[in-house]
Amino acid sequence: MVHQIFKGLLNLNTPDTLQNYLNECPSCLKVLDLHSAEITSLEGVKFPPGLTEMSLYLNKINSLRQVTFPKGLIKLDVSSNQITSLHKVKFPRGLMKLNLNWNQITPLDSANFPAKLTELGLDGNKISSLDGVEFPDSLTELILSKNKISSLDGVEFPRDLTKLNLSDNIITSLVDAEFPSGLLELDLVNNKISSLRGVRFPPNLIRLGLSSNQITSLEGVEFPSSLKKLDLYWNQITSTTDVVFPKGLMELSVHISGGIEFPSNLKVLYVSNPTATSFTGISFPSNLTKLYLNYSLAVSLANLLLPPNLKELVLYGTIQPIPPFHLNDGNTLSIEGLKLPTNLHSLSLYGCKISANDITHLPRGLKHLYLRWTQITSSSRIIFPNGITMLYLNWNQLTSLEGIQFPHSLIELSLENNKITSLHGIVFPPKLSIFQFGNNQITSLKEVEFPSGLIELSLHGNRISSLKDVEFPDTLTILNLDKNRIRSLRSATFPSSLLELYLHGNNISSITDISGIKFPSSLKKLYVSGRHEYETSTSVSASAFDTIEFPSGLQVLHLIHMQLTTLHGLPLPMRLKEINVSDNQIASLNGITFPTSVSNLIFDNNKIDTLNGVELPPQLIELSMNNNKIRSLDGAIFPSTSMQKLSLLNNPISKPTLHSQRRSRKQTKQTKKSIGAKL
Repeated sequence: MVHQIFKGLLNLNTPDTLQNYLNECPSCLKVLDLHSAEITSLEGVKFPPGLTEMSLYLNKINSLRQVTFPKGLIKLDVSSNQITSLHKVKFPRGLMKLNLNWNQITPLDSANFPAKLTELGLDGNKISSLDGVEFPDSLTELILSKNKISSLDGVEFPRDLTKLNLSDNIITSLVDAEFPSGLLELDLVNNKISSLRGVRFPPNLIRLGLSSNQITSLEGVEFPSSLKKLDLYWNQITSTTDVVFPKGLMELSVHISGGIEFPSNLKVLYVSNPTATSFTGISFPSNLTKLYLNYSLAVSLANLLLPPNLKELVLYGTIQPIPPFHLNDGNTLSIEGLKLPTNLHSLSLYGCKISANDITHLPRGLKHLYLRWTQITSSSRIIFPNGITMLYLNWNQLTSLEGIQFPHSLIELSLENNKITSLHGIVFPPKLSIFQFGNNQITSLKEVEFPSGLIELSLHGNRISSLKDVEFPDTLTILNLDKNRIRSLRSATFPSSLLELYLHGNNISSITDISGIKFPSSLKKLYVSGRHEYETSTSVSASAFDTIEFPSGLQVLHLIHMQLTTLHGLPLPMRLKEINVSDNQIASLNGITFPTSVSNLIFDNNKIDTLNGVELPPQLIELSMNNNKIRSLDGAIFPSTSMQKLSLLNNPISKPTLHSQRRSRKQTKQTKKSIGAKL
């Protein structure tokens, strides 16, 4: 049974062409995806009667009137179209999920939603009012974000609603809003609400989002006792003193510029105070386990009293905690004098200025240390305390690791996005099992002594050109060498333990560059691709496969942009589950015998013009043939029990004919006899 078909064809821009395609779809079809198909109208179109799910995402449909949807449709996605109104639209009675996001719908008062609808998405429309809108009582999730709604006065929300998203509107007041009593999550982020006094919040509310509004005071606000998570970030609140927070509140995010008094039972706290110069008089809840601080650059941390049970501390030393930071001595926060709890388990410093002395005074029980954008340089001469098991030094100014002493307890180390030019002579911690070293500037791994127990090694985005004489640990299971300058693997020796090897985006120009390579018998996943800038006019024929041997247990094989013109003669391991040969020059699949275990085939960006006579593997679940030259599906036979997804984007198909179960017994027998297909 063909459960799901992804088309995205570019020739379905009239009802006639769409109908011609639908007429040839299998009668057993359950899920149909026609996204990005240039469809302009559905008027008079007859859909397969058995459809339960349908996607028409990213088309040019401007109306759903006069559309007859399948009666059994449960899920419908018509997002990113040009629909302006739902007036007189007849949705299926049993429809439960309806996605109308990113259209141009203005009025909703005339919409007739089905009685069983549970999820409704209206994000990114032009709705300015909810007056007179009748939502079905069955609705549990309603998304109305990114509209132009200014008032909730008189709106009747569904009684069973549990999630309501009204973020990114222009709502100014909640005083007259009547929310359903069973509402659990309410999102009002990025509106124009200036006051919460007199607001009647639902009694069972668990999560309330009010960040990025214009709230200046919380005085007199009555939050529901059920509230667990409250987000008030990026408002202009002047004080939290005299505010009655719910006793059960577990997580609070607040942007404040005055007196602070936090609820006593908080476990997680995000707090920003851009004008503060001192922590004097500020008391954090004793039960706090996670604390995120974003303070002004002038604040002194010497008088910061942290709760004794704190397990995780994140300190942003910049007003904007989103990378990449552009740091200098004038806009970084010094952590000098910061006293950390002895039981602290994790410390993250973003955009803070630290010294070698700061590091040596870290708590002995610290296990995880993240120092990103901290201006650590190779001259810092840092000695990290023993006991740390995870260390991240990403996005610093390291050019060398000389003088840096890593703790023997270290298990995971990340040094990505620095400017380190060599690993020669580095003494790695003996227990290190994960080493992330992407996006540096090393050119060679020769004579590098990796730790004997290393399991994962990531070296993507460096300048490595050769693997000759490189000794990888015998325990290594994952090796990532993406985006280097490797031209050939003929001199490489990989460990017998290797399970996954990543070689995307190197200077490998064709599959001949991996010929004669003895890959480890343990290898399960192999990813190889060349760079487009190294494309040559020489194509690779079947004779080049004579010296290629893949491990018999290989399950995933990617040979992308390798100048392949055929797969004839390529020794495909019998246990393969996924084959990706995109961006090649393959013109035909006829006569190719795929392993019966294959479930995913990806042939995007080739020159294939037909599937007629192609014997597809019997367990195939997904077939992707985007950007080829297929004009017709006549004669194509797809596995009738396993096939779920078929993607044929950007093919010149005019009138596709799909065959699975819609064939006479005589035709089926003839086809089986001629090409051995299994239906």
